[in-house]
Amino acid sequence: GTDLAADYENSRAIKIVNGFLDTLPKLERSVFVMRYCLGDSIGAIAQRTGSTEGRIKMMLLRTRKKLKEKLIKEGIAL
Repeated sequence: GTDLAADYENSRAIKIVNGFLDTLPKLERSVFVMRYCLGDSIGAIAQRTGSTEGRIKMMLLRTRKKLKEKLIKEGIAL
C-alpha cells in the first residue's frame, strides 16, 4: 500500500526545496541544479560557468548548508 504520510512529507519537502532554489542568485541556483539534478561534474560546472573548481565546491557547500537549515526550520526530518 501507499504510505500517504510519507507521500505528503515528500511532496512538502519538494515544494520547500523548489521555493528555496527560487530564492538563490541565478549562478548559485544554476550550479546547484547542474550538480544535483543533472549530475554534472564539478569540473564541467566550473568550465561552463568560467569559475574555478574550488569556487564551485565552496558555493555548493554553502548552498547545501543553507538548504539544510531551511529544511530543519520547516520541520523536515533529515
